[in-house]
Amino acid sequence: MTNPAPQPQPVEVAEKPSGSVLPGDEDKQEVASEAADLLKMATALKAEVDKTTKDTLSLTVVRKAGEIEQLAHKVRLGTGKG
Repeated sequence: MTNPAPQPQPVEVAEKPSGSVLPGDEDKQEVASEAADLLKMATALKAEVDKTTKDTLSLTVVRKAGEIEQLAHKVRLGTGKG
């Protein structure tokens, strides 16, 4: 006779109470939001660049590129607070 294999015991996972925010969750949400903003801005920049001729860039394109650069720098450094 062989003994049956031991069955794994169910493990209870403690759920965080609804409405509570763990430290770091806000930072993750902020980075995700800023990353989404970067994507929107980059998409808008591409649309603007596509409207220009091959030898010129509009002032709008240059400004948008600068805004994207500033936000990317802020996200990279993790100083998204303001």
